[in-house]
Amino acid sequence: MLRIRGTTYHFRRIVPPALRSALKQREIWVSLKTGYQSEACKRASLLHARTTELLEETSRALAEGQERQAVPHVECSKNPLVLKPAL
Repeated sequence: MLRIRGTTYHFRRIVPPALRSALKQREIWVSLKTGYQSEACKRASLLHARTTELLEETSRALAEGQERQAVPHVECSKNPLVLKPAL
């Protein structure tokens, strides 16, 4: 979901209840670092795809009964478009 706070757009995605304890967060909230709606939409689209991958990977890991350490945890770098598993 695209939100604007002040003059900057943010990406917000709710973590499904079944995955919250594994990811240790209720939502993913990332600044898109732009005040331009068209650019924010492009960045939000990329983040939506990446968070979908993260949520699917987490769901698979839980379904396979892997240990909690194997469940990915999101880490946001300085670049708002980079989501990577924390090591």
